[in-house]
Amino acid sequence: MSSIKEVVVNELHKPARKNFRRRHVLVRGLNDLIQADLVEMIPYAKVNKGYRYILIVINVFSKFVWAEPVKRKTAIEVSNAMAKILSQMKYMPHNCQTDLGKEFYNKEFKNLMTQFKINHYSTYSNLKASVVERDSGDEDEGGNEDNLSRRQLLADAELRTARGITLEEEIFMDETQSQESEEELFEDGAPLINDINVSPAHIAYPKVSDPRDWISGDFTYNEKSFPEADYSSFQNKSIVDFFEMFLDEEIILYLVEETNKYALFKNQPDPGVSPDEMKCFIAILILSGYNDLPSKRMYWEQSLDTRNALVYNSMRRNRFEQILRFLHLAPNENMDQGDKLWKIRPFVKKIKEKCRKYFVPEKDLAFDESMVKYYGKHSCKQFLRAKPILFGYKVWCLNTIMGYLIDFEIYQGKSVTPDVDIERNFVKAAAPLVKMIEELPNNLKPLQFSFYFDNLFTTFSLLTYLRLKGYGGTGTIRENRLPKSCPLSDKKLLGKKG
Repeated sequence: MSSIKEVVVNELHKPARKNFRRRHVLVRGLNDLIQADLVEMIPYAKVNKGYRYILIVINVFSKFVWAEPVKRKTAIEVSNAMAKILSQMKYMPHNCQTDLGKEFYNKEFKNLMTQFKINHYSTYSNLKASVVERDSGDEDEGGNEDNLSRRQLLADAELRTARGITLEEEIFMDETQSQESEEELFEDGAPLINDINVSPAHIAYPKVSDPRDWISGDFTYNEKSFPEADYSSFQNKSIVDFFEMFLDEEIILYLVEETNKYALFKNQPDPGVSPDEMKCFIAILILSGYNDLPSKRMYWEQSLDTRNALVYNSMRRNRFEQILRFLHLAPNENMDQGDKLWKIRPFVKKIKEKCRKYFVPEKDLAFDESMVKYYGKHSCKQFLRAKPILFGYKVWCLNTIMGYLIDFEIYQGKSVTPDVDIERNFVKAAAPLVKMIEELPNNLKPLQFSFYFDNLFTTFSLLTYLRLKGYGGTGTIRENRLPKSCPLSDKKLLGKKG
């Protein structure tokens, strides 16, 4: 087909442009209205340090645009990005218009709008926040430079990296760090992080590509004496005493209070649960864990093959079911939609405090994942093919060599309080270990612990962090995390040597 005929055909069959009358966006002044939207940049995440979205905010009156990169479309991350943009504004807006996405309608974003006294609203229209939508493009197809006006494309811009500095400063810092060898970081007399109180997120870790001098042999370092573990205060305690150290009166009273409050919240009569009843209730739950029956009602049956005399004589069946109905571990008014475990979060925090409180310092500590068997329905349930327990909750655990649980974190796909800097410096699986070390009691931080972990967690940045803290670190490492300059033999050759 000739070019002339093609032009004629395209002109004849071009779809008719339909213009509908639209309601105008009325703005009363410079600080009257802003609109916000997320641009999807998922295809470019690998070359943008994992940033998958851009939060776009536009002043509808002046058409001034702010942009902030976001890694995940969560309530916390979007709210933090919005807070950064609001802090840059000279005049605080009165109104903020967004679409009806969950990234904008949640507790975190609502609290942010309340803090800055901004009226947040949306319109029930497919045009959504029309002004910012024109700049950000279709949310399903991602942002496109074709959505920007000529004035925006020609405007001056300053490129800033994820660290909040200009590109020139980023290149200068990288060149400066690459000239520093690892030996300079660990030279004798260099201050440790515990001495200068530096956050792990702000350490200049040596890059994997940095030049190193590799040695063949055992690594030696000046080991400080570690105090001998003292268990004398626990010698005369019974099993019940140990149990009540962790589930003490404080936690029992907390469970009683929240259970009674939840019954009133459901417009039911006050059950009046007492601390003794709560203890008896928990004891029945523990017993049902190893003396399992198809139904909990069968513990109170008259049949001798199912009836349990201990349970039957301790609490009536209807009372047990009433407490089970209203059992609550967290107040409903503190619901956090970003936390899948918000219903047990206060209880988990109290247990973790007890674990750290009764920890008797030991030099060798192990960090690994553990599985808690569970076959029910929950969004936190994991499937691990190579584990003895295939289905259940995955828990990051810090233990002593005797198995004492010092700290733990239940995995739910993402961190409840993500620290972007820590997750960027370490692999995501090792970030919980760094947080647990930072949460150790102040009197234990100066001790020279030795941590052991497998190749899921081992990185050069983690070993560097532990060394700067004065701790030891031992673990296997994956081949793709080794620098190219490391003269180790290929994994297959090592396997043949046996």
